[in-house]
Amino acid sequence: LEEVPEGQRRIVVGTIDDFAAQLKWHRYLVTCRIYAYIGQSYQLGGFHPTTLMPFNADQIERFITTWYTELHNRGRFSKKESKDRAEKLQRAAIRPDLIGLAERPLLMTVMTLLHTFRGGLPEDRVELYQWTVDLLLRRWESRHGGDKGLLETLGIPGLKMTDLEAGFYAVAFDAHTSGSGNDDAGDIREADLRERLAPFLNHDWNKAGEFVDYVRDRAGLLIRHKPTAYTFPHRTFQEFMAACHLVGMTDYPLEAARRIRENPDQWRVVYVLAAGYAARTHRLGSAIATVSVLCSEGSDEAECAGGPAHHLAVIAGEALLEIGLVGVRREHYGKSVLNQVIKWLVAAMQADTFLTARERVAAGNVLSRLGDPRFNPKNWYLPDDENLGFIEIRAGSFQMGSV
Repeated sequence: LEEVPEGQRRIVVGTIDDFAAQLKWHRYLVTCRIYAYIGQSYQLGGFHPTTLMPFNADQIERFITTWYTELHNRGRFSKKESKDRAEKLQRAAIRPDLIGLAERPLLMTVMTLLHTFRGGLPEDRVELYQWTVDLLLRRWESRHGGDKGLLETLGIPGLKMTDLEAGFYAVAFDAHTSGSGNDDAGDIREADLRERLAPFLNHDWNKAGEFVDYVRDRAGLLIRHKPTAYTFPHRTFQEFMAACHLVGMTDYPLEAARRIRENPDQWRVVYVLAAGYAARTHRLGSAIATVSVLCSEGSDEAECAGGPAHHLAVIAGEALLEIGLVGVRREHYGKSVLNQVIKWLVAAMQADTFLTARERVAAGNVLSRLGDPRFNPKNWYLPDDENLGFIEIRAGSFQMGSV
C-alpha cells in the first residue's frame, strides 16, 4: 500500500477482499509497512493483522543466499562469483556493528543493494552509514508509478537534497537529546518534526507538512509507528545523523566534550561517530581537537588523568581509532593528543579504586590498538622480572578469580 497513491488505497484493499471472497479455499498473506495500514479507515475483512519479527541469523543468511542466487539466474554474476559475494556479505552482516541493521528486512535490503552495486561493504562504519543514508534519501527522490519526486513535490526553487539532509541531521539530534538513552530510537512528534524541518524549507510550515506526508508514504529513514509520531528505523541512524549535526556546530569540539562529560552513556556512540565523520569530511583538525578538549578542557594533563575522569579515557581512545591512526599521526598536534590519551589509558588500567575490572580491561583493549607503550624499552612501565609482572595461568579450565 505504501507504493499506491493514497487516494487509491481503499480500492486496492477492496479488490483484495473481493478476490479472497471468491476463492475462499485458498490462504492469503498480505504484507505492507505498518504506517500504511494500521489505524487507517480502510481495513481487510477476515484477515488477522500481525507485525513481522526481525530476521534471525538463519533468515539473514537465507535472504542473502536467495538474493545472489537470483542475480546468478539473471546472468548478472557467475555461479562462483554469486556464491563468493553471498558468503562475504553473510560474514559482514553478523558484525556487531551491523547485526542490528541486518535484522530489519528494509535495512538488510539496503545493505544488500550497496553490496551488490558497490562490490562490498566498507569496513569503516562511518562510510557505511553515509552510503546507507544517501541511498535512502535518494530513494525518496525516485519515482514510483509516475508520482512526482520529492523535490518536485515540494516545489521550492533552489531546494537541494542536501537541505533535507541537514534537516534530518537536526531532527536526529533533537530526538537523541530528548531520548532516554536506551537502545531504542526516540519518538519524534509530528508537530515537532514539522517545526524542525520548516527552516530548511524556506520556513514554510505547509511545505514541512507536505514533506512529512511524503515521508509517511515513502518511509525509509523515518517510520511512522504511531498515529502522530515517527522514529528512525534503527538507533544507529539516529546516532549517526545526530553526530553529523554535532560536527556542523560552530563550537563542535567544546560541545561534544561537554555532552560526553555530562552523560557518557547517552552520547558515547554519537561522540565517537562524530569524530570519524569530521575526519571523513576534511575536518581532521576538529576531530582531533574534540579528543584533546575531552582530555584537557579546563585542566592540565595531570588532572586529566585523575580518578573521576578515568572512565572517559576509553571513549577518547575509541574516538582516535574512529578518526584513524594514519590521520592522527599525520598531524603534529595529533601525535601529541595520541600520546596523551595513551598515558591516560595506562593510568586508567591501574585505577582499581575508580574503575571496575571490566572497565580496566576495556581500557587495555583500546590501548593495545593505539600502541601499548609498556613494552617499549624506551619507556618501560612493567616490572623487571621473568613475567613482566603478569601472573601465569596454566592451560585448562579454571574459575575466574580463583587464581
